[in-house]
Amino acid sequence: YEELLRENRISLDRVEEWKIIEAASPHAVLDEIPRTSLIVMGAYGHGRIFAKLFGSKTELIQKNTANLIMLIGEHCGVPQFAR
Repeated sequence: YEELLRENRISLDRVEEWKIIEAASPHAVLDEIPRTSLIVMGAYGHGRIFAKLFGSKTELIQKNTANLIMLIGEHCGVPQFAR
């Protein structure tokens, strides 16, 4: 992530601590996140049928946390204010 931030000229000192969590279970992710943290998630949009059959991890996390959540889509650009 540091290389991606540098490429987009986003200062690393804007955040005190970065914590990247990869887990198969949304509940495992929620156990790791402090309540004052901003959650940044990728949003892939598999479609309504996929979500109905397998559930949406994004939706599950939204329903089970009071944290702020930022969803980033696959074609999302870097906002100008972040540079």
